[in-house]
Amino acid sequence: MKMRAMIVVVAGLAVTAGAFGQPGEGRRGGRGGGGEFWQQIGRQMRGDPLRVRDVERAAELVGMTEDQKAAAKTLLEGYEQQLRSMREEQQAQREEAMEAMRDSGDTSGFQAMRDQQTKQREKQSQLETQLLGDVKALLKPEQAEKWTGVEASIRRDQRLRRGLMSGERLNVRDIIHDMKLEGDAASAAEGILQQYDVEIDRQLVARDQLMDQPMDFRGFQDPDAMETMQKRMTERREASVKVRDVNKRFATQVEGVLPDGQREAFKARVQEGTYPEIFRRTSGSEAIAKAMAMPDLSPEQMEQVVKIEEDYKAKLGSWQPKAVKAWDEMETQMTPDRMMGGGARDAMRPLGDLRGERRELDRTTLDALKKVLTEDQAKELPELEREEGGGGGGRRRAPRDV
Repeated sequence: MKMRAMIVVVAGLAVTAGAFGQPGEGRRGGRGGGGEFWQQIGRQMRGDPLRVRDVERAAELVGMTEDQKAAAKTLLEGYEQQLRSMREEQQAQREEAMEAMRDSGDTSGFQAMRDQQTKQREKQSQLETQLLGDVKALLKPEQAEKWTGVEASIRRDQRLRRGLMSGERLNVRDIIHDMKLEGDAASAAEGILQQYDVEIDRQLVARDQLMDQPMDFRGFQDPDAMETMQKRMTERREASVKVRDVNKRFATQVEGVLPDGQREAFKARVQEGTYPEIFRRTSGSEAIAKAMAMPDLSPEQMEQVVKIEEDYKAKLGSWQPKAVKAWDEMETQMTPDRMMGGGARDAMRPLGDLRGERRELDRTTLDALKKVLTEDQAKELPELEREEGGGGGGRRRAPRDV
């Protein structure tokens, strides 16, 4: 029962992680044991670290020179090395705690791990402050004047990345930035985004305060303490919903001020950001793109590959709305009281079935391409993503179901 209770609480901390597995930096899973799932848990517990993209965005916004960018990259590499050491220590501690739980039901290792993570979160914060300070020191006076806004943007993006519900990690300002709006559309969007910055920051701070409160794993040895843990999980979930709802509301407002041509592009980006694992690039689409790029493809082969692509897009386009509906229904059902009652698996099952459908579509698409291509051409195709716990041959492992 204690192991089951641990899984329930971890699932609660992740909210809905693992149904497809919300991606982090990329969509590829980690090492054995559900690597991406544990990365998601880690983001919630310790906060997401600074990334190359954060430094690149800062460089763009303040107008860094190439020499400044190179120096900033060197600083980031040093920061990342220190984080890797911290993560290796965390992984070893987690494995020890899981082994103790399996062998004797001892939960003390999880409490020790949580206490250590609190200390490491503080250390990570110190490292980030030092890194950003060192990057700022590289700037010229006119560049440094822009730094306050840039740093606030970086911190906001970090906080957004801790989210795991659909739309909770959506960055509306990022999407508009990438679209390079001009004229009236840019002015109208900026007016909305300034309000967005204030409101999303307020909800992120409130959510993170709840996330950063220690979870007392000693409660597994005291049934009465489970009620307190459930209450904490409920509060965290409600805070995540508020972040998600702010993103949805302001995305709708921004959409309303965009010209028709840009509106559709924005809606597509919002959809991808809200359900990244549903709308991600698949092994089937990668295989089709690889086949079309082959220089030795004959006209007859190209014609058949185009037909395969059209069929694939039609079927995937039919699958995606079903997956979105199933995801939304799962998030509605995945309340802490239902998880405590053992209903998590039933809530996740429809998404698991849909993941199987997408995998089968990818498999049949790869098979169809191999029939069109020569043996040597077919060897250049990417391999099908393999299932959790599957055998060799696959180049990626699917994120683990909770």
